[in-house]
Amino acid sequence: MAPAGLSGDDLIAPAREIAWMNEVSSRYGVPVTFLCLQNGNQPDWWREQLAECRRQRANGARVMPQVYSRAVGAVITLENKINPFRASPTMRELERYPLAERAQRLREDPALRARVVEEGVHGQFREGEQYKKLFENAWENIYPSIGHINYEPDAEGSIAAIARREDRDPRDVALSALLEDNGRGMLLHQMAGYSNGSLDPQHEMLSDPDTIIGGGDGGAHVGVICDSGVPTFMLTYWARDRQRGERLPLEFVIRKQTSATARAFGILDRGELKAGFKADINIIDYDRLQFETPFLTNDLPTGAARLMQKARGYEATFVNGVQIQADGEDTGARPARLLRSQPAAAFA
Repeated sequence: MAPAGLSGDDLIAPAREIAWMNEVSSRYGVPVTFLCLQNGNQPDWWREQLAECRRQRANGARVMPQVYSRAVGAVITLENKINPFRASPTMRELERYPLAERAQRLREDPALRARVVEEGVHGQFREGEQYKKLFENAWENIYPSIGHINYEPDAEGSIAAIARREDRDPRDVALSALLEDNGRGMLLHQMAGYSNGSLDPQHEMLSDPDTIIGGGDGGAHVGVICDSGVPTFMLTYWARDRQRGERLPLEFVIRKQTSATARAFGILDRGELKAGFKADINIIDYDRLQFETPFLTNDLPTGAARLMQKARGYEATFVNGVQIQADGEDTGARPARLLRSQPAAAFA
């Protein structure tokens, strides 16, 4: 809802939008944070937002942009409920078979496979229109991911580009990718924040000293979005492994995820190794540190599916001095408690 005196059109202007957030912050004595992401319709708007935040902070503003470490990417598999062939009547009939058998039938029966391709992203079900909107014109932003997911793929590796090179229906290319590894192949759908075809905008946003890490979709869309590997992605890809552009200094990445974030939210007794602070510590074998490929698991309370992504290279994790993880395995210790922030001190 727009505040009194401002229309929805007014909120499009970054100066008005951030000024309003600053007014809210001042009125209630709390810092205000918002998600800042590249918008496909206005690919450079995020720069205006960051610039306005800098101007407002110079005047005592308490507005913090939360930025993403990578694009908003959905991981698409034949197992999850959102994929280009979910609304295919033929694919629905095949769902009575185990995944590996389903994949085998599709690989070995060209006519069966052709029907699924033809019905892809359309279907004769209520959900058909939803899948059409999600996938039909999105092949330029969807990438096959065989094995390890590349979170900064080149445009020439998109489903659309492969289809053009091989003179194939993009739906056939997508289905081929999903049938890899006995039906456990994956597609990465770069849904937002990838208008440049690279993570250069994220590099610029992350480099801004006034931004904080955000955008982790930890509690929603868990069947298609998996951000549990983001902290490891920050340490590995941004500080060590990126090849398509500039990296970030390791010490900067660590501070961004520890003391900078804690201070931003008014949690002033952790985030640094110093006397009097909580002993929250990760011991990492940095040469071995790596996030693994996401996988689907049915471990929610109702047995529903979610994506999980594990990492290796974490030798030990301590929370307030109590070891909660050893070589990637949970020790069962639960020393944490609900935190209450101290917002008034956050910007001291």
